Amino acid sequence: MSIPSSLPILLADNKQSSTEYEEDLCQDALSIFLELQKIIDQSDKENHEAILYIIKFLDKYPFPVFVNPAFLKLAEWFLGNNLIARNTLRSTILKVFQKSSHHLVRLNQATCDAALKKITMVLYSNDPTARILTLRILGYMSQVLYDRVDIQHSVLQHINSTNTEEVNAVLFAIDKICERSSTFAYNVIDLLILIIQDDQRSPTIKLKTIKILRHIHHTYPLAEKTIQFCKNLLTESNNDDERTATIFRVLTILAKKSLVHMPAHINFLFDNLDNKSQAIQYSILENILMLSKREKTLTFFQPNHILIIFHKIIDYNEEILKLKALNILYTFTNNKDLYFNFLNQYVDLFQKLFQFITHNNYGIITCKILAKSIELYNDSSYSSQFHDNLMINLGTESTKLLLNQLVNELNNKSSFSKNYLVHTLQSIIIISTTSSDIALNVIDQILSLILTHNSEYNILLAKSIIPILKSLETIENNNQFVLKIIEILSKENVFNKSQGYVYIIKAFNLFMKKQNKISSENIEIIKTMNSIINSYNENTIDSWDLFRISKSAMLNGLYPVATCTIEKFMPNIKTETMHCWISSLLNISKANSKLIENDINYITTNKRHALDIIDSAVEYLRKAHLNIKTLTTIHFPRDFQDWYIQLYINLLTNIKSSYVILKMIYPRNPRLKYNIENFCELAHKYEFLSHAYFDIDSESIIYLERLKLICLILAKYLQLFIQNDNYSLEINASLFPLMISFQEKSDNIKYLPLYQLIEGLTNWQTKSDSEQLNELLSIYSKVLNFVQYLPPFYFKMCTSVRIQVSTDPYWNPGEVKELKYDENLILKIDGIIQGLDDISSSNIKYIELVMIQSFNNIYDSHKNINIRYDNSLILKNNSNISKNQIIGVPKIYKLELNKSFFTLTCPILFPKYEIYKNLLNHGNMPTNLNIHAYINFHIQIIDQDGIVWNVGPDLQFQVEVVP
Repeated sequence: MSIPSSLPILLADNKQSSTEYEEDLCQDALSIFLELQKIIDQSDKENHEAILYIIKFLDKYPFPVFVNPAFLKLAEWFLGNNLIARNTLRSTILKVFQKSSHHLVRLNQATCDAALKKITMVLYSNDPTARILTLRILGYMSQVLYDRVDIQHSVLQHINSTNTEEVNAVLFAIDKICERSSTFAYNVIDLLILIIQDDQRSPTIKLKTIKILRHIHHTYPLAEKTIQFCKNLLTESNNDDERTATIFRVLTILAKKSLVHMPAHINFLFDNLDNKSQAIQYSILENILMLSKREKTLTFFQPNHILIIFHKIIDYNEEILKLKALNILYTFTNNKDLYFNFLNQYVDLFQKLFQFITHNNYGIITCKILAKSIELYNDSSYSSQFHDNLMINLGTESTKLLLNQLVNELNNKSSFSKNYLVHTLQSIIIISTTSSDIALNVIDQILSLILTHNSEYNILLAKSIIPILKSLETIENNNQFVLKIIEILSKENVFNKSQGYVYIIKAFNLFMKKQNKISSENIEIIKTMNSIINSYNENTIDSWDLFRISKSAMLNGLYPVATCTIEKFMPNIKTETMHCWISSLLNISKANSKLIENDINYITTNKRHALDIIDSAVEYLRKAHLNIKTLTTIHFPRDFQDWYIQLYINLLTNIKSSYVILKMIYPRNPRLKYNIENFCELAHKYEFLSHAYFDIDSESIIYLERLKLICLILAKYLQLFIQNDNYSLEINASLFPLMISFQEKSDNIKYLPLYQLIEGLTNWQTKSDSEQLNELLSIYSKVLNFVQYLPPFYFKMCTSVRIQVSTDPYWNPGEVKELKYDENLILKIDGIIQGLDDISSSNIKYIELVMIQSFNNIYDSHKNINIRYDNSLILKNNSNISKNQIIGVPKIYKLELNKSFFTLTCPILFPKYEIYKNLLNHGNMPTNLNIHAYINFHIQIIDQDGIVWNVGPDLQFQVEVVP
């Protein structure tokens, strides 16, 4: 029986973020599993493909309600009918256990016992292959059987088998169980020692047994016994290099786990570093590198250890050893105190590294070490303790040497090596990013090289400018770089591929952003760039590279360049989906270009012209919003893009409506308080949007927070202007960093040029009415002409970090369950966070589920992100929802994350007293005591910094409460 074509589609990765679609998938999960089970049970032949589909099924639906029956069926199929299951089928089941072992933690005790009982029965088979497969499955199940003494005993019984593969399988199971069980490790260590000392055992078996010893560290006596035994093994005369290297690695792992043995072990490694065997020396260096990479173990090293490694770098003749020692020295730089103590004592010795700067194999790692040293020198905590400018001088000399080497390579075409050019550029980039002076000098020389060399490698030169530019916070207003780039672009045949033009125009975009030149004052430079782009034909730059240029321009705020570029490749777009997406980008670029290209003074002098500018920008944004809506209907939802455009429209609309009032004869109009409320609500929405996606990048958060601050600043100005004592607005805490940066004239990009807006608040009360009005209009002008950078997250099609949930009992969102007053309904919610990488997972502190019970549907919309916003307002007491609609108080549950899984069991209860109290407060008591109520669950992630991420999805269920 073959796999139905529907199963691969249902199990395919779904990028859609729609709540309704996810609910449909959850409803289909059980039918998918039943279909798989039916295919396997009814098939006359072994259906390996269907069994392997279980791996994908469990990854997509990793909930206990599916995990438990799946593993139980796998155990049943593994046992087979009358113990005659084919071993090929068992091998396939073993693969499922191997790939899905991380789901075993969700097994309940009953399922675990039943599955283990079926699997261990195969251990008594006369077929050695069946026993081998069983032992390996038990190894993968170690996380659920580490306390099962009976099964551990059954595993150990096979250690004396005459079948080598069976013994290997036993050692595999022992290794896995020892990793998790201190009791088993204590019971088995003597057996492991006997195997290693048994002359009848093969060297391969002994070596595998030695590797198991790395797990015998659960208690101090165990670790001490194991370490002493391993050191005794090193003294044996029959050790070969592989066995010796394995013992050193086991000792290192044991010391790393126990930590108390770490100082002695580090000295032990350095004492053996002069071993006669090059392989052993390399192995010891590997162990030192492993320890120096971890922050916890790096603290045990001393400056004398760095000195030993440094001498080894100089003395080693073998390239492989020298390179490994250089890598160790680089990891030492991560401990600033340790590295500074070494550097301060042996700075003259450090200069010997200079000889490796241009080396083909050592150059990059040496430059990384030099860069770290320069960063330490620039660190205010250490810089005062250095005696001279040696490090900065070394950096300058190094880049000078590398650039000369680069020029020589470009001129010497007969012996030119592209790989060496790449290595040289990488080294230049590493050192250049440590100092702005070095960086600008390097960029200037690279641009000159591109101008003077019509080389096929100009693309690499142009590409190398980008990371150096990104490392700079700001650049002083200096047009020499921009003009040189324009000169390069105006020259023919500078690049033989269109990628070169992409990199050099990206550099232009970055220069304009870093120099804050994106304004009406520099519109002529931008027009020059646009004319150059328009002069290129498809043979010079293709449509894809034009899109890359437009994306770079939008991310750097050069919307006129983006508009020009998009219009150039727009006719080449063939698909409707792509046309909608690119059209939305074009309309956003046109809206922002409209604001950038017009003089800021118009808003204070010419009312009609100012309104026309805002209306035109809003009209373009509405077109962009329509493009996104159309794209949603033919592809999948873009929640972030939808929200971003809507909020931008609301911001401009609110500015316009308040501006109209300010230009009236009597500008201190009480109606401005509605604009104040709108600005405050917009600030809340921007704050919500910046924390609605756990995988959003930090740069996008800064841009959204910037817009939030703009809204709060405008609200504060309007509140001061109307002078209404009955309507007060407290200064939001978000404004404090702005005030501090204003006082310090900070160059922090996060707040520049926002702190300039705070200047008008100083001595506000001493200003005349006309001065206050002019100040307010000036603030409006600045806001409209500040470049609103497009968040990089806008270009992400959908969020990769999502939470999927299942409920037990299953509760269809449209289903109404009947519940009596004061009756408990126990609801279990299982959730899995999908798309988490290791970094994101470690950043999660806990999951928070908030249960809100209400008389009415408290949501204006069933769209996922709107539901989460409504809930966040309820929790912050910022909601317009009547308190009479909420039953009781929201209940908050904090859940620990087990890898990426969490579970909650909570009672659903409608107390008669609470409901009657709410109804009486509402002013009436209905004759029909049946109450139709809603249960709402709001899901949010709390990270290690205590920041709340309203990731959703939110759940809403309906109940009929009866007497």
